[in-house]
Amino acid sequence: MAAQDLSGALPRGVAIIRKSLMPITLGMAGGFAGAIASGRYLEHLIVSAQPLDLPNCVTAAVFLLVAAVVAAWSATARILTIDPVDALRAE
Repeated sequence: MAAQDLSGALPRGVAIIRKSLMPITLGMAGGFAGAIASGRYLEHLIVSAQPLDLPNCVTAAVFLLVAAVVAAWSATARILTIDPVDALRAE
């Protein structure tokens, strides 16, 4: 553990959470782009539709990001409590 602190490496839990949040972030960016595109399409079909309602989009993105962080954190906490030797013996 001391070598990890001296080398500047991230703790195992932080590294696992970072790896699990990367696809979530990319999916949110793709979803936001899709929401903009579909909003512009709906604007042509429905006169009163707004193509991008920024407060609602930001609120939804923050809510989904918090839910993803909680899910990744709980899964990481469970993974870090398992002894690798016991897990290999169970297989």
